[in-house]
Amino acid sequence: LLSHANRRRARAKTLLDAVTGRKSRSYADQRLVEEITRAQRLKQPITAVFVDIDQSRPINERYGAKAGDSLLKSVADTVAHEARFNDLLARFAGDQFIILASGAHSRDGVTAARRIRAAVEALKLDFGDGLEVDVTASVGVATILPEGSAATASEEGDYLRDEARKSVLMAKERGRNRVVCVGTVKLGEETPPAEESV
Repeated sequence: LLSHANRRRARAKTLLDAVTGRKSRSYADQRLVEEITRAQRLKQPITAVFVDIDQSRPINERYGAKAGDSLLKSVADTVAHEARFNDLLARFAGDQFIILASGAHSRDGVTAARRIRAAVEALKLDFGDGLEVDVTASVGVATILPEGSAATASEEGDYLRDEARKSVLMAKERGRNRVVCVGTVKLGEETPPAEESV
């Protein structure tokens, strides 16, 4: 009985990120496959919104790890507030978050991404020296309409996530604090040109 309870607690810990209290990457990866499978069955799109905090390293270096954790928690809470109630938000890695929005088209993802970017930019954080620290985020958006073809749900999920990550990298390359969307992608086809929104 005790070992079962310990296993359950250990599993629960792996589902949540310890710093932000949001879902973990492993949970998001698992849910992405489930959501792709569901989207294949319902013939509906799924959108991934990737949020990457701009220049978080200088905050960590200047104010320390505790301030960095506070930054992550503040941004996670802000992103959660701007996402739809039924969207999945998870900390992906370091200073990156992913939102999985089932049934959302790319225009819905861009609308949410714009809100998120503006809300993060509006954050004013004070880490104890009386100076407000400005925060911004770059946001990437990609949508897939899973076809349930020869591609597995896992492959389509990986592809969607990778395209959203590429979009956020484009946003950073274009000057940070912006939204880039590659639109609706299809496994095995060339990615459409990215559209930018500040």
